[in-house]
Amino acid sequence: MMLMDPPEKVVHTVVRATLRPRPEIAVGWNGKLVQGSQPVARGLANRIATNLTDSSIMSQPTAEPTTGSLDEPMQKGTEVEGGIRERHDAHN
Repeated sequence: MMLMDPPEKVVHTVVRATLRPRPEIAVGWNGKLVQGSQPVARGLANRIATNLTDSSIMSQPTAEPTTGSLDEPMQKGTEVEGGIRERHDAHN
């Protein structure tokens, strides 16, 4: 996904939010930019963010069906990073 923040930054923000909760918290410069533009151009900012997210999600290949992890834990995909950056780079 475009303009992704590293997982460590997101985790840090979540942990900090447990100590200083707020109604809405932005992560990274892109989140802060969108949050800061809300009072000026809420509709435009929401449309841009929605279009970027939708196009990024819809451009990814369909995942193969899996048995999931309902009955027993999955052996792969349990780390924080998960490899999404590599998949994104390989797709583009």
